[in-house]
Amino acid sequence: MNRAVPTDVSATHSQPGSSAFLTFEAGGQQYGLPLENVLQIVGMVSITRLPKSPPIVAGVVDFHGQVIPIVDIHWRLGQAAPPYTLRTPIIVGHLNNRTMGIVVDQVGGVQHLTSEQIKGTGEVFDSETVLQVHHLLGFARLGNALLLLLDPDTFLSSAEEESMDAALSDQQGIHHNNS
Repeated sequence: MNRAVPTDVSATHSQPGSSAFLTFEAGGQQYGLPLENVLQIVGMVSITRLPKSPPIVAGVVDFHGQVIPIVDIHWRLGQAAPPYTLRTPIIVGHLNNRTMGIVVDQVGGVQHLTSEQIKGTGEVFDSETVLQVHHLLGFARLGNALLLLLDPDTFLSSAEEESMDAALSDQQGIHHNNS
């Protein structure tokens, strides 16, 4: 949790005519997640690994009494996850119609973008490539940097979501059988 970024971002509002994004870095690239989908930024906690979960799922944590999956964005980038430290941030938000956390390298801040600043994936890629970047809403240029904007509704593929659901169901079954 670097810089002065509020850990509870629910009180931050968009400016008229713009959309607000929480910016963060992972694997040397800048990303943005729609602020309306962000619940909180938390420091690293102990993550319980889920057997049979897809590689993108680091495991689960207890978030205010709710067990939520934690995904590591590095897997989405085709990179190995770096070692976690107590300073490694987790962005907790609503992705794929569920509460989950995303492990990132560093949180930047809130960036307000106008619709003129945002380019959709279809404006940049051909139709075949657009399918490969299904997890992106689009792009925005910030100075010399390119901000990749994540689509909170398609962050996980259908196969990843099904695999994660199965792993979560198995984990809950184990929990209930041990009670």
